[in-house]
Amino acid sequence: EDARAARAGDAPGAPPVEVPAALPLRLPASGGATLVTLDLGEESAGTVLLEVDAPAGARFDVAVAESLDEHGRLRRLQQHSGFRYVARGALDRFESFDPMGLRFVQISVRAPGGPVVLREVGVRERVFPRPAGAAFACSDELLTRIWAVGRRTVDLCSHDAYVDCPSREQRAWTGDAVVHQMVDLATSPDWSLARWHVELTATPRPDGMLPMAVASDMAAADATYIPDWPLHWVHALHELHRYTGDRELVARLLPVAESLLRWFEPFQQPDGLLGDVTGWVLIDWSAVSVAGKCAALNALWARALLEFAALAAWLGDAGRAAWARAAWGRVACGFDAFWDERRGVYVDHVLAGVPGRTVSQHANAAAICAALVPETRLSRVLRPLLDRSCLVQASWLLPGRTTMPEDGDMYAGAAYLLAGPPAPWWDVERQVVAAQPFFRWVVHDAVALAGQADRVADLCRDWQALLARCPTTFSETWFGGSRCHGWSATPTRDLVVHVLGVGPAEPGFTAARVAPRLGDLAWARGSVPTPFGLLHVDARRDRVDIDSPVPVEVVPHAGARRRLAAGRHVVEIAEVDAPA
Repeated sequence: EDARAARAGDAPGAPPVEVPAALPLRLPASGGATLVTLDLGEESAGTVLLEVDAPAGARFDVAVAESLDEHGRLRRLQQHSGFRYVARGALDRFESFDPMGLRFVQISVRAPGGPVVLREVGVRERVFPRPAGAAFACSDELLTRIWAVGRRTVDLCSHDAYVDCPSREQRAWTGDAVVHQMVDLATSPDWSLARWHVELTATPRPDGMLPMAVASDMAAADATYIPDWPLHWVHALHELHRYTGDRELVARLLPVAESLLRWFEPFQQPDGLLGDVTGWVLIDWSAVSVAGKCAALNALWARALLEFAALAAWLGDAGRAAWARAAWGRVACGFDAFWDERRGVYVDHVLAGVPGRTVSQHANAAAICAALVPETRLSRVLRPLLDRSCLVQASWLLPGRTTMPEDGDMYAGAAYLLAGPPAPWWDVERQVVAAQPFFRWVVHDAVALAGQADRVADLCRDWQALLARCPTTFSETWFGGSRCHGWSATPTRDLVVHVLGVGPAEPGFTAARVAPRLGDLAWARGSVPTPFGLLHVDARRDRVDIDSPVPVEVVPHAGARRRLAAGRHVVEIAEVDAPA
């Protein structure tokens, strides 16, 4: 695509000045360097194209990034990609060898031998091809847009494998891609990358732990590991079981899941809880206290144990299933150590037998997902997941701040990884640390499991803040990081799975579940992939129109479930089933 805007000026020196936007762009001969900045108008990923008319020997140093700083230069932390092209004087058209993620292109032009014409600067997108067909729309144009932007974000992070982002790293992180995979399962007719993700990352170290990023320099160096990342990998395997029903794949990878789950056993203390787990316990970029016994990590392990038990039982392996359920039971018995009865929440950690005071969405959401919360406590534990007024956007990466800058440097506080985090600077008695976009998939799952799926549509509106930072893709965090990060795309899955309410009722999608929870929406409709073709749902307050290639289990907001044969159906919904 041609550049939509361009600026040029002397380099180095003053910031670039405005020049006409359209290409071709003519530059005079110059013994020095002229800097041209081009805005492609949106985030993209692919090989960079350059076509020029220039005298032989003219030099073009090209660098790309996702954004510019206040001086009009490429942001330093994002300027990782580029190339040099030396003109031969005729037929000067070049395409970079490696794909890059970018929106802005800066070209330093040195052409003492004569004038230069920039004829084309653009990107040939090189991402995993996604077949057309899947779709979503609803009565709120903002949510329809959020669905589409999330879909685009995952597309740009889908290459020969899922990568965290197409710009800064392009690494296949073991935990990040659980969101990419769930988005693809819910919104793409091609599930081959969703399968490949769990196979590619099933490369355990000798002790059973999975690398934090595979097929990369990080896997080779093995400098550290993120113990919570493989627990998301178990969830990805469980999702493949639900959507594909692939027994051979699950049976082949079940021993990998068992070895990584057993990796945690030496850290299980007499009260059943994991304590002092080594490695980089990340959870996400929020300021979650993880010292000693970490509630979020224990709950993620417990959830993975339950999912492993379900997979083993599905394969008829009663022994492995019993082991996992017993390990979960020991966590369940000890988890009350995190409970704060006065505040009605689970605290983040227990250190030397003393419960901490910090509270996060992470610990409480993961506890619900792991079935560790008694029903009598659910309404209280849900409060920090649904009440925005108690939340604080706190991150260890920006110590001392509770208000995030418009374009913060997420690496400013990274030294805490070695020195330990600073003391909390927010009101730990009244405020709850909010999840970053990545961990919100756990929050939304918890809300739905607690019977409040009708609140998910409104929760997804939080992504409007990310649209303000980048209108075409979702950023890594609420406050900074890369501007295209697949792990932030969970609304694209959740609007299908929780709001439209479509997913597999049986492994392999041999039957579908349709359980619309519109919340404050007047309507939602979508086309959802299954192994047998697209399933179409048009949900309104008083009726649901369904066209399905497989049998359907319709689950109204209240009332009896209905089992329908494959085909077209109109299901009338009583007013009590469709709350305002």
